[in-house]
Amino acid sequence: MKKTTEIQKMVSKNHTKTQCSLKELFESASDELRVKFRDAYLLTTGMSYSTFYYKVRNNSFRPLEEKAFYDVLSNYPLY
Repeated sequence: MKKTTEIQKMVSKNHTKTQCSLKELFESASDELRVKFRDAYLLTTGMSYSTFYYKVRNNSFRPLEEKAFYDVLSNYPLY
């Protein structure tokens, strides 16, 4: 019973963040907002420019990178 409750908490926590992928979220923004967000994300994470776009293109962010994405998103919204 405890495992089921933990899984439900994990699913509901991840589901409430967004209904679309990080790739869709990033690509739906205007060019100006993307540049501001990208620069802030690269500064925060220390990730290289090419790695960032590789991860966006393939939607392959790791959990900590995804958390950083949402943290930066709270300060630099893409809409």
